[in-house]
Amino acid sequence: MIILLVEDEALIALTLEMTLSEAGYTVLGPVATVQRALELARQEVPDLALVNINLRDGGNGIELARELRTRWMVPVLFVSGQRSDALANRDVAMGFMGKPYDAAVALASVRLVQHLLEGRPPPPPLTPRGLELFAAPG
Repeated sequence: MIILLVEDEALIALTLEMTLSEAGYTVLGPVATVQRALELARQEVPDLALVNINLRDGGNGIELARELRTRWMVPVLFVSGQRSDALANRDVAMGFMGKPYDAAVALASVRLVQHLLEGRPPPPPLTPRGLELFAAPG
């Protein structure tokens, strides 16, 4: 599974990239801007995007999620401290993983979303702590 990682906090981005890579996922990024995220997606369409809502240079992760969905049908999981913004824009994302979170929760969340995207029953825990699913894909 190819995951686009859009996160402007360097330590969080690097930790998440390492966690996902060690678990066998291909990670595009991490990137900190909408423009760079779209460039990477143009080069290789991801299977999932993990998107922070407030990005560097005033970038908007919600608009990025809309663009990824419109252009390439890429499912998005918001990874942010902005829960109210995520909930208000639940139409463009599968769910929301609140910050702060630890690597184990992030990995369990990605695995759950992967199972849902592949139409398989989710692995335990059914919903990792800190993950809110908005709707099943499709």
